[in-house]
Amino acid sequence: MPRDDGHMVADPEQTANAGQANNGRLEGLLAQTRRGGGGRSAPKPQHIELRRPSGRPITDLPLTPWLYGNFLLSGHASVLGAKDGVGKGYIATAIALAVITGRPLLGEPVHRPGGVVIISYEDDQLEWEKRIAAACLHYKLDYDKVLRGVRFLRGAERPVVFARQAGSAFDEPDAAGIIGAIKEFAPALVIVDPFNRAHEMTDGNSNALIIRAAAALERVAALILDIHNRAEARDMKRGGSIAFPVTQQHIADALGISLVHANRTLKRLQRDGLFRIKSRRLQMLDAAALERLAQAPTA
Repeated sequence: MPRDDGHMVADPEQTANAGQANNGRLEGLLAQTRRGGGGRSAPKPQHIELRRPSGRPITDLPLTPWLYGNFLLSGHASVLGAKDGVGKGYIATAIALAVITGRPLLGEPVHRPGGVVIISYEDDQLEWEKRIAAACLHYKLDYDKVLRGVRFLRGAERPVVFARQAGSAFDEPDAAGIIGAIKEFAPALVIVDPFNRAHEMTDGNSNALIIRAAAALERVAALILDIHNRAEARDMKRGGSIAFPVTQQHIADALGISLVHANRTLKRLQRDGLFRIKSRRLQMLDAAALERLAQAPTA
């Protein structure tokens, strides 16, 4: 990844006149993108091909990163769903203890044992500790040792909010705190119980709203890619970058997300090495990865 020393970016002083001349054109591109559907341009026809299998040896094929049995994948979200009152909480407790101890308490192997973080919206911490204690007695586990592998994540002033809706916009008020706390403890498993209480949508059971809230990353990626490609097609690229007078507020307004959400999403995409915005210029670092993200399915 190119270093963040600006050596591939044209000097803002040298390109000031060109940048000012291009500002109005880029504002127009942003307006076109906004009218065109929130940053996702229509897909262009592409070459379709048939590919042979790679032919790599069986021993070279990567293993599926299972965490628990063939149900929980490491680094992925999974859902445990059932009717109310059938014991989802007790199953989740047994899975948590299995992950902490590395023992197949429910008959499923534990592939990656480790700590567990619990984010609970219905039962308080004391109720969870009682549930864990009961499970330890049942499976004859060391209660104190198990507790050392558990952390309860909670807000100091209110329940943790993964996402919330304000009119047509979405925000992630506690994302940074959640990520920071989880990185600090580095658990193998995070339990959110129940997930439909982890956000503040107008309809917690609406798949469309959940998808819309989760799609902001792809939409910002599509918007950045669209602006860059349109500018490049108009020969507005200089020194490996384009003038980029677009503000975070412009992006938030174009996509119907909050300013805070736009800020966090831009920081994440730049931290991942997809592009860099510096001195009001946009430099594309990994266009292929950005395009894959922009075209990710949202339904």
